Amino acid sequence: MDLKLVKVMKDHCKVNFKRVGSRLGLSHVAVMKRVNRFIGEGLISIGPLINVDKLWFKLVLLLIEVDSEKSIRDLLNRFKDCPRILHIFRIYGEYNLAIIAFAEDERVLSSIMSICMLRASEHIRRSYVIPVSEILFNEFIGLVKVPSEDFNEAPCGIVCTDCNRYVDGKCIGCPSTKHYKGWFKAHEK
Repeated sequence: MDLKLVKVMKDHCKVNFKRVGSRLGLSHVAVMKRVNRFIGEGLISIGPLINVDKLWFKLVLLLIEVDSEKSIRDLLNRFKDCPRILHIFRIYGEYNLAIIAFAEDERVLSSIMSICMLRASEHIRRSYVIPVSEILFNEFIGLVKVPSEDFNEAPCGIVCTDCNRYVDGKCIGCPSTKHYKGWFKAHEK
C-alpha cells in the first residue's frame, strides 16, 4: 500500500456530490454545502479506511486504571500523536480508560503488551491487555495518524535506541522515528 497516498487522502478525500445528490433528489451544490457544514461542525469526517486484516495488523485492547483526572490529561497529551493508537475511550468500571492500538507484527505486539506505550507510564495503577485474535465484523479502520516525520524521539518521549527490546531486535521501533525498522512509514529514508 502506498502510505503517501493514504496520507494525502486522509485530509483530501472527495465525495461525488452529483451522484449523492441524484440519489437524494438534491442538487450537487446542496449536498456539497451540507457535507461541508457537517465536516465544519465536526459531525463527520471523510477519509480512507484501511483493511486491518489484509495488512496483517495486530490489534490490541488495553484497559488502564489511571490514578487521577490530571494524570489522564497528561497521558492524553503525551500520547496524542502516537501513530499506533487508534482510539482512546473513557470507560466506567474497574478501569477508566480503554485504548485500541495496532502493532505491525508479533514483536511490536509483545512490546505493547509488556513495556511500551501507555501501560508502562507513570500514574498507571494497573492495566489489562487483550490481544484481538480475529476481527469478525468490519475489518476496516480509519487510520488516525500516518507517520510523516523522522524524529529521534517518539511522540510519547521514548527513544527507541535506548530500549533493550529495540536493541535486541525484539521491536521495530516507533514509525515516527528515524530508527524505525518496519514498513509503516509514509516518507523516504
